[in-house]
Amino acid sequence: MRPDVILVCVETPEKHVTEPPALVAEVLSPGTADKDYNEKSRLYEEHAGDYYLIVDPDENTLISYMPNEHGRFVIVEPVNLLVASICGDCHITLDTTSMF
Repeated sequence: MRPDVILVCVETPEKHVTEPPALVAEVLSPGTADKDYNEKSRLYEEHAGDYYLIVDPDENTLISYMPNEHGRFVIVEPVNLLVASICGDCHITLDTTSMF
């Protein structure tokens, strides 16, 4: 699998990323939507970090998956502003009003 966007909390590798990403994002397209919502969400739940984001440019939405207390991804309803702490001291803010 090759996500559209990943964020890793290690030095940039010379060849490819070997550590699990802290954040994975996919941009939906009609041909990949089913795979992004189903197959990839299960894969990233097992192998990625704390966030899986699906950006839907047709609907102008950002859907966030975050692990619950049991490590299972739960969907956070679409929001206009996502503020997240990643890798302890890294913080990101995504504002969908400026994305779309």
